[in-house]
Amino acid sequence: MNTKKNTLSNVMKIFHVQQIIADEAHNPIKISGKSWFFFIMDEFLVYILYSRKFDRTYVGFTTDLINRFHSHNHFSKKGYTVKFRPWEVVHVEFFKTKQEALSRELWLKSGVGREWLHAHVLGK
Repeated sequence: MNTKKNTLSNVMKIFHVQQIIADEAHNPIKISGKSWFFFIMDEFLVYILYSRKFDRTYVGFTTDLINRFHSHNHFSKKGYTVKFRPWEVVHVEFFKTKQEALSRELWLKSGVGREWLHAHVLGK
């Protein structure tokens, strides 16, 4: 029962995060002529981004998905994600500790993890 409660709670968090991403795209906070996005969570998230245009995925972890998402899509000037914009969030998992999130991120970046990602998240 507790697992279902946590799952429902995480689904609501994902919905809230997705709604904020959508809302922020239209109404960013402006400070000194630049857009800034503020949303801090008390949990660690492992996220998967997908670029439909290039059929590429990116796996990362953060405590601030909104700012990280916008960094990948708008603010970064160099790195892997700059080459394959635009990105969309296709999967999010929540963890209580940084070590749990890092372990999951590393597993998703492994060969077995990439196979799981393609089968269960992207449906390929």
